[in-house]
Amino acid sequence: EREHLLGKEEHISHGFWSDYERLRKKITAIPILGVKEMLEGLVSKGKKIGIITNNTHSKTLEKLQCAGINPALFNGNIYSCSENGCLKPSPGIISHKVLSSEGFIYVGDDIIDYGFARNSGADFYGVCTGECKEEAFIKSGLNKDRIFFSVMEIFQR
Repeated sequence: EREHLLGKEEHISHGFWSDYERLRKKITAIPILGVKEMLEGLVSKGKKIGIITNNTHSKTLEKLQCAGINPALFNGNIYSCSENGCLKPSPGIISHKVLSSEGFIYVGDDIIDYGFARNSGADFYGVCTGECKEEAFIKSGLNKDRIFFSVMEIFQR
């Protein structure tokens, strides 16, 4: 149980998680202009899209709803690492979701995402929209021509 994560002081831990849940409900995803249309365009061209996340499935659905993106676009390809027991950067996610690394492009904003793609044999494009910045991707071995400052830049190529 998560209360035990903060130690034996369960009353402190319980208070922390209560505050965390209260804050989590106040924080909402901010839609990135044009991403919804870009995803719809990829699907209309016959491309399969998916999400591999450390968030829970319900939190991911909540973020998609805030962004006005229909979860049906992903055709069931929303994988919650925390709920399925196979965490990034393990390549086991690929076999778990019956994906193939052939023709698989992974777009991520973290070094863990890059590690997952590298371990899976997937092409990777890094975006500097999260905490990970260009220097960190380069230090990890990603070529500068595969680093972008927005998701939209990747698909405008």
